[in-house]
Amino acid sequence: MTINFISNSSTIIDNRIENGGYSNIHCKLCRKKKLKCDRKLPNCSRCILNRVECEYVKKSRFYKFQFKLENPKEFKAYTTQQVLFSPQKTLSIGYKDPSQNNDTLLSPLYRASSVDEIIRFAFNYPYTNYYQIGNSLRTDDNLNQKVQSSLDKYPIEIRNNAKSIIIYSLSPTARPLYLLTQKTFWNELIELYMEHFHPTYPLFSLQHFNPNTLPDYLLAAVRLMGYLHRGDRPECITDYLEKYTELVIKKCFYKISLASLKTMYIMAEYYHFTGNVNKRKHFISCITRLSYTLGLHHPIKNNYHLNRYDADLIWSKVALINLKFSGVSFEPSYLVNYPRFLNQLDPYYQVPHPQFNYDPKNTSIPHIIAQCITQNMMSIDIILQYYWDNIRTTNHVERISQKLETKCDKGDIEFEKACRFYDNLLKNYPEHRESILPYKLRLTTYCTIMDIHYFNIDSSDPIPVNLEKIDKLIKSSNLLLSISTNYPHIGNYYTTGFLIAIGLAGLKALKFSNQKQSQIILRNLEICQDWISNKSEHNDNAKLPLVILKYGIKNYLN
Repeated sequence: MTINFISNSSTIIDNRIENGGYSNIHCKLCRKKKLKCDRKLPNCSRCILNRVECEYVKKSRFYKFQFKLENPKEFKAYTTQQVLFSPQKTLSIGYKDPSQNNDTLLSPLYRASSVDEIIRFAFNYPYTNYYQIGNSLRTDDNLNQKVQSSLDKYPIEIRNNAKSIIIYSLSPTARPLYLLTQKTFWNELIELYMEHFHPTYPLFSLQHFNPNTLPDYLLAAVRLMGYLHRGDRPECITDYLEKYTELVIKKCFYKISLASLKTMYIMAEYYHFTGNVNKRKHFISCITRLSYTLGLHHPIKNNYHLNRYDADLIWSKVALINLKFSGVSFEPSYLVNYPRFLNQLDPYYQVPHPQFNYDPKNTSIPHIIAQCITQNMMSIDIILQYYWDNIRTTNHVERISQKLETKCDKGDIEFEKACRFYDNLLKNYPEHRESILPYKLRLTTYCTIMDIHYFNIDSSDPIPVNLEKIDKLIKSSNLLLSISTNYPHIGNYYTTGFLIAIGLAGLKALKFSNQKQSQIILRNLEICQDWISNKSEHNDNAKLPLVILKYGIKNYLN
């Protein structure tokens, strides 16, 4: 791997030659043929770049190098004011006499076998000009990402006696880039993000935030937004961070995950603050498309069971608050060591519920990609996660239960997931047991409506055997009867009606079940008959269904 420390003007010239080629017009200074793209210029691109770079070299003084090699002999290489050179000719570290090839002195280069060697050589030795390092990083995209990953992985340690020498030996333009080697600089950017941007858009859980679990494109966006709120922003560091972020965030356009959506949110706000309207519109359009894919943002006309208020509420809660689970680590956050962040711990849930299995190393949610993500249906886990958050913060049990009932009625939520959701709710909030159980009962009955319709009770046509549907009906009837037996005071007219409906469906299911299933269904029907008989004394509407149920059981027994 060959690293060049000064800007390569010949590369620009070569690219222009490939695009246009030479013309028949000669330059007045160098007497050489101009490029076709330079026909309207007074001089050719070669002369213009030479003049600009020579002035820039004189001003910044980055043409002086000092290499400290493994051998005891040291040598110094000085460039001339002319920076035009041939990129094929290199100066190897092993050369004892650099004057053997005069062309190489115009472009002092060194060879490295790995990125780690580059880091050790460039940062751990005194008298290193960091402006040259920044220049090479901005011109080589691959090296940019590799060096940045090395900076994140291995903190740079410089000897105390050489630290002051390095800083004062650098030119004024090169000194700010010395911050790139400091671990405290990168931590400061994350702290600035959490202090200024997180209170407005809580995309992370502060209690369990760990930068090591974030993907590189999301971490780069967080650092860039934190750098925007930094008081001292040198131009060279700004160019480096923007260049690196633009290279890395290209990955988020090809990955369907909440981390990608977070990155787009942060970059859209960054370009809003910096005034780049075109890029902000681009990221907003990408946010919309990715939101449709993830099921977070959906058209109301395709979801007739959601009104505008509910859709906006779900969008604001799920898309901005629940996204904090992307990149959450189950270890304590390193931010707890900073007392100024303790008052910013938002009251929303900070620890993912065990029901939602999020992999901290993989920010994409498996359920979102694997289950029911279409434009007409929202994700089951995101809906339940939103309801869980709303219950924990506002205790609106009745409102949430009604919404879950609506989802179950449409067949959007499975019976098992709905039951687990309410089981976890009862486990974590035992003080609300009396108020949660009735809604769990109603939710469970709604989950069985689709299965009851499957048996088509009013039709006399034969039904194919489906043991899974019968097992699900048995589970539903067992749960309903156990709740009704242990908590008889929560029974009402709706519960009675659902029990009758399950009983009628169970009667028809007896024809297609085996002997063991028939015994369970019959036992549940008898219990259901006794329960309805007690309730019918206080409710005249249950008498007619009770007669039908007794008649069905009698015919089966005969």
